[in-house]
Amino acid sequence: MGKYDEKRKQACGLYVKGTLTRKQVAETVGVTEKTLRNWIDQYSWDNFKEAQTVTRQQLLLDAYTQLKAVNQKIADMGNVPDKSLSDAKGTLRKEIEALSDSPLHQYAEVFDEFTVWLIGQHPDKVAEIAQLQLIFLNEKQNGSSKDY
Repeated sequence: MGKYDEKRKQACGLYVKGTLTRKQVAETVGVTEKTLRNWIDQYSWDNFKEAQTVTRQQLLLDAYTQLKAVNQKIADMGNVPDKSLSDAKGTLRKEIEALSDSPLHQYAEVFDEFTVWLIGQHPDKVAEIAQLQLIFLNEKQNGSSKDY
């Protein structure tokens, strides 16, 4: 793997997992902001960064909020749901069960906490570790790996 690839991987880790600005990431890894913007677009790093904000707790909270709204509509109908409300309630219950028992989200949360610590202690290791975390999570999810 070339030095340029190492810079790209380090930039990915700092950008996706960190709180640095684009300018700070570019300066840290020694590339121009234009190069960094190109990598962000080419490798869809904004999608990964956004995915970091979707936590298991947030998904559970959303599901419970939706379930509460469905239950309120059912109550407004005299506690007799129509098919669509009954189906929605069943779907939300399954989602809540899956999120409550899914270790994949737990791994991601631990990785997030570890990465924040790593950025402060060993920023030069973030790219390598973040890449390995993504591969691990992908393999846990569907048994395959993808180079980011």
